Amino acid sequence: MALESGRATETQPQLDSRFDEFVEKREIQKSDFLFLEELAALPKRLVVENLHNHFNMYREGSAVELERLMQRTSVDDPKLRMYEIFLDLASRYDWTALYNLVRVLER
Repeated sequence: MALESGRATETQPQLDSRFDEFVEKREIQKSDFLFLEELAALPKRLVVENLHNHFNMYREGSAVELERLMQRTSVDDPKLRMYEIFLDLASRYDWTALYNLVRVLER
């Protein structure tokens, strides 16, 4: 599945070109594009400070650790939504895909 950068359709939100290779190689479902778009809108600093080493440290235990982080995060903290999205994605993709996603978001 190849994406056409900068072109949105009714079924596919617009993703910037940094996601193209990630989506293709990791076989990311179109239904998850809205999550990617939401994550892309977050400040890069938020991702770097909170998830840079998360997936390579916890590997298969990453989802459990995300749940713990969510329990310790207040509802008005923007990190909570980021953790929720990553936890949801963890139910469909392995930790290596999420590790790659963090690297894409850090660009």
